[in-house]
Amino acid sequence: MGIHYEFHDNLAVFTYSGDFDMRTLVETWDQAIADPAFKAVTKVLVDGRMSELNMPTEQMELQAIYVARTKRLRTAKWAVVAEINSLAFGLSRMFQMFAEDDGLDIQVFKDYDEPLAWLSADAPAPPA
Repeated sequence: MGIHYEFHDNLAVFTYSGDFDMRTLVETWDQAIADPAFKAVTKVLVDGRMSELNMPTEQMELQAIYVARTKRLRTAKWAVVAEINSLAFGLSRMFQMFAEDDGLDIQVFKDYDEPLAWLSADAPAPPA
């Protein structure tokens, strides 16, 4: 349980599973950003299908602020995938709203293939 990340060329994939707190989230993201492989990252995929992302609104807003203040995250194209009938999907959409207010390029998707296609193209995302 927790957060796992891996790099594929210019794509960073973060997989969330189970529940975790904001401290774990920030520590994991800080580790990823410090990794030399992160220098090539221009796209980020957050896979929340195995987590409910059970965070209060304040934590979602803090997460968006953290991303917006971190230049290497702020300049990336973001995709989040979460199950449509889950709390994770709703919270992902909330994160999207906060992040877009801070100027991030982010979309939330229902299945894993859609965000991969969107990240590899410059096409607009379908409505979630």
